[in-house]
Amino acid sequence: MFLCRVLVIFRNGQIILWDIQESRTVFRTGGNMSQSLHNETKKVTSACWACPFGSKVVVGYSNGEIFIWSVPSLNTGNGSSASDYYSSQSTPLLKLNLGYKSEKIPIGSIKWLYARGKASRLYVMGTSDYASSNLLQVFECLAQFI
Repeated sequence: MFLCRVLVIFRNGQIILWDIQESRTVFRTGGNMSQSLHNETKKVTSACWACPFGSKVVVGYSNGEIFIWSVPSLNTGNGSSASDYYSSQSTPLLKLNLGYKSEKIPIGSIKWLYARGKASRLYVMGTSDYASSNLLQVFECLAQFI
């Protein structure tokens, strides 16, 4: 069975995985995460896949937060269809922050580089009107995590 799925990430942080063949949502998360600890509105500014299998996505926000979300894959080996499966997730797998302590640097771009079983890297570039030593950060992701 060939699966056609589209991952949609809205500016407010809601993430939806849509099954084209079934014309329905099979996964939803992130909508209730749009407020940070200090009740400030944050918006999605960048996103990228963080896995060669399409099971992890990295989302960067306007307040410098970076969330890594797990995206479920449908198991086609047991004969079940997308209509038998729906999932939601309330918290990300991992939370990171661009900047140091209270520095809130908006995420400008995210790029993930796969290292074939070794420690992959996540390159995060911030955008800021003022000079900061934290505009570019590189995170190493261990093979067992991704």
